[in-house]
Amino acid sequence: MVKSSNFREFNKISDVMPAKLEAIFKPGKKNVLLSDYYLEQLLFDVSVATAKKYKNDFLADIVKKQIDIKNINTFFRSVKQKKEKDFLKQYLLTGGHIDKEIFLTAFDNPASLKIAQYEVLINSAKVDFDKAAD
Repeated sequence: MVKSSNFREFNKISDVMPAKLEAIFKPGKKNVLLSDYYLEQLLFDVSVATAKKYKNDFLADIVKKQIDIKNINTFFRSVKQKKEKDFLKQYLLTGGHIDKEIFLTAFDNPASLKIAQYEVLINSAKVDFDKAAD
């Protein structure tokens, strides 16, 4: 399928997968970061869909937590690298427990990011972030 650029078969896994795969593998200049993001999002979409298909709430919760942790990492990395808010918006994964808007709202004031479920992780990232700013 990939060699012939026929990605229609992938719609059995995800409705958006064929279009995303075509964007990743089309000839020409590549955006490696965006390609990595699309593949990662597809992996998480498939993982959540599979967990739901088999009614495995435990596994679905773990995958959603992985998405949240990845987004927390992306949030602090974007702020540290002084990226624009649009950059963050483009690279936040969907499907986690935390809505993207929480990250976007806190973008201009990273210290305001508060998510009880991930308090220890976020506080650790804030300390590392503050050390790097010194």
